[in-house]
Amino acid sequence: MKNILAFLGFFIVVLTVSFGVYIYSVSIGLPDVRALEHWHPPETSIVYDSQGNPIGTIGIQNRIYVPISKIPKVVQDAFVSAEDRTFYHNIGIDPFSIMRALIVDIKKGKPIEGGSTITQQLAKNLFLTPKKTVSRKIKEAILSIEITKDFSKSKILEMYLNQIYLGHGAYGVEAAAETYFGKHVWQLNLEEAALLAGLPRAPTKYDPYINPTLSQERRNYVLYRMYRDGYITKEQYLDASEKPIKLNQKTNPITQSDYFVSFIKDYLYKNFPDLVYRGGLKIYTTLNSHLQNVAEQSVIDQITYISKLEHYPILPWSITDTIAQFKTQKIDLKRRIYYIGFIKSIKNNIANIDINGTEVKAPVFAGISNNEYVMVRLSKTKDGLKANIIPQLQSALVSMDAHTGAILALVGGYSYQLSSYNRAIYALRQTGSAIKPIVYLSALMKGFTQVTRIDATPHAYPDPSAPGGFWTPRNYEGESFTSITLRRALAYSVNTASVNLLAQVGFNLPISLAAKVGVKLQPYYSMVLGSTSVTPLQLTNMFQAFANLGTYCEPYFITKIVNSKNQVVYQDHPVCYNVFPASYDRVLISMLRYVVKIGTGAQASALGPYIAGKTGTTNHYDDAWFEGFSSDVVTGVWTGFDIRKRIGYNMAGAAASLPTWMSYMKEALKVYPEKPFPLPAGVSYVEIDPNTDLLATPSCPGEPVLFVNGTAPTATCNNVVPQNVIQSTNPNTEPQNPLQPLNTPNSSQNQVNPSQPTSSNTQTLPTNIPNVNTPPINQPQPLSQQYISKPSPQAHPQNPNNILNKVVNEIKKENN
Repeated sequence: MKNILAFLGFFIVVLTVSFGVYIYSVSIGLPDVRALEHWHPPETSIVYDSQGNPIGTIGIQNRIYVPISKIPKVVQDAFVSAEDRTFYHNIGIDPFSIMRALIVDIKKGKPIEGGSTITQQLAKNLFLTPKKTVSRKIKEAILSIEITKDFSKSKILEMYLNQIYLGHGAYGVEAAAETYFGKHVWQLNLEEAALLAGLPRAPTKYDPYINPTLSQERRNYVLYRMYRDGYITKEQYLDASEKPIKLNQKTNPITQSDYFVSFIKDYLYKNFPDLVYRGGLKIYTTLNSHLQNVAEQSVIDQITYISKLEHYPILPWSITDTIAQFKTQKIDLKRRIYYIGFIKSIKNNIANIDINGTEVKAPVFAGISNNEYVMVRLSKTKDGLKANIIPQLQSALVSMDAHTGAILALVGGYSYQLSSYNRAIYALRQTGSAIKPIVYLSALMKGFTQVTRIDATPHAYPDPSAPGGFWTPRNYEGESFTSITLRRALAYSVNTASVNLLAQVGFNLPISLAAKVGVKLQPYYSMVLGSTSVTPLQLTNMFQAFANLGTYCEPYFITKIVNSKNQVVYQDHPVCYNVFPASYDRVLISMLRYVVKIGTGAQASALGPYIAGKTGTTNHYDDAWFEGFSSDVVTGVWTGFDIRKRIGYNMAGAAASLPTWMSYMKEALKVYPEKPFPLPAGVSYVEIDPNTDLLATPSCPGEPVLFVNGTAPTATCNNVVPQNVIQSTNPNTEPQNPLQPLNTPNSSQNQVNPSQPTSSNTQTLPTNIPNVNTPPINQPQPLSQQYISKPSPQAHPQNPNNILNKVVNEIKKENN
């Protein structure tokens, strides 16, 4: 017996020594927990609007550190009851919980129960890996005991509540409170605190957005534990358990400015990565939150309207509603064709799509990414189900302060929750007729006036990609004209007149002017009809210069950045410079007001008399634009699909985009009241008879038309036979001779690029069109070959004050 006891004693000693040696070996190299005295976790940066209200966050981890003094007792109690009932009394570990977890693990044959205290969770998350091994648990226990020795329970709980992950990218209770409830942690009530406290165990499993039933069960369990632990009364427990979960309906919830915040994020990561990585910044921006909300709703309303009108399937705007519909749908091809699908993966441009348990494959196109919900059309074939992804109609809106370039509102699509692709910033789309004003401004600078009449008949232009080597523009819905004034040509967006005008003005000046506002035009005749692709921000920025009397302002969106020490580390201000002569630009504003008064933008006149703008529509109604402005605010709207696809029948800019623009600008004009556009030096209003486009007299009263001083007609309307403002011709009649432009490109440098897509409303001529000998660029043609007007070069309603002859002479001087 003595031998047995001796052996057992020896065995216990050996086992104890061995365990001690093992513990010592495991503890070697553990970090010094005293480093936590200076610990500050990666913290999110907060983005503010122009009024100092938070509108979003930027950071590797969405975390907003708050001291324990700002975390209410109800939140502290909820987490203690849910995660570590012995927290205030244990030494960093709870031996009884560890033994209980060990017994469960032995029974199951694998690690199941954690048995971790709050301090152990903190030690694991800060110093160790999540891998479940014996050595890691020992290290965790050692570190927990050390942390408890060196720090108060209050400080440990503060670090834990700011460090713990709570789902949806939210780290810490402040970020989680904003994510799930749209409020600060110190504003949470009992049931909200209990819901957050139930998340650390399994944030995805108990996600209230995805699994509301499980989340409520877990919340009620936490409430029960709080009652049992004496933190709340039975009445409080029963009352809170009966309350439904009320969530913030956005997963990134501080505001509705996700596209703008993503734009700020991209800009900062590109230009100030070190600042962003350090975090804790306060980023103050130019955004007007009220107008941003109006802009988003205006886009949503118009996209929903067009989709219903054209019978397009449309996803719910909210990701929560989309997921709910996704989970309830069942495939029944007899009753439904369109379904909500979730893209699980993409390989070789083929998406693997889940439709609530049924997997199908479909080709993808631009704008489609992994982990997105899409509309899918299903049909049955002999090989099974055939699937096609249905594109979602999209829109983008950019609004700027006309005098500073400050971005007031920015929307990059129908729903950021469904597609984070920012079309306002990155989508290159053809402009249609919205680009025309740059050519008309060039014409004004070349000596044309608002009432100069130009040829509006179709002419053939060199284009090697077209049948017979020539391209002929045509007008919207096949309309046809003989001659027309500049202001009416722009107002009615007459394509034939605009291309003929470009031929008169030449490529050099429009290309040069566009380059000054960040738009690159190519020397193709189709450029005046919008074959150039730009982003909505670029095009709106061009119109900002138009609205600001020719002074261009670079897009301006950040006012200052303040670091965590409340030091200003970056400050910005408007950067503006003159790009167009103010007098000529002011005449262009008058012409763009005429577009709204009588032309394609006439709907906008309902907002008031001081509105200017231009519509734009590309071939087959693929892109629809409206760019317009008051004296203080310039706003651009684009509507279309991410792929080249027809928006709908007659869905031109006035139908597809102008309603969005008007809905937004109606509110913007309440913030920035409408007022007359200023008149710079060098321009004057002159009364012009609308029938003859000459000076009005008492016998033929007129209307005020703006001119650069010295360019108004000198002849009066008396004794002149009135001409029709617009003369129709047979739309099927082809011109006998192609138009010879004043500044025609040569074949090697400035011909139409065969690969360049022509834009709005184009057609080609038969191959029997006579050949045109095009002179080298910048070489004047003989006057006999130039198109001026048919009448003699004396003053005439079609050529008042010999303006076209003056232009010819000016160009000759330039070329010599």
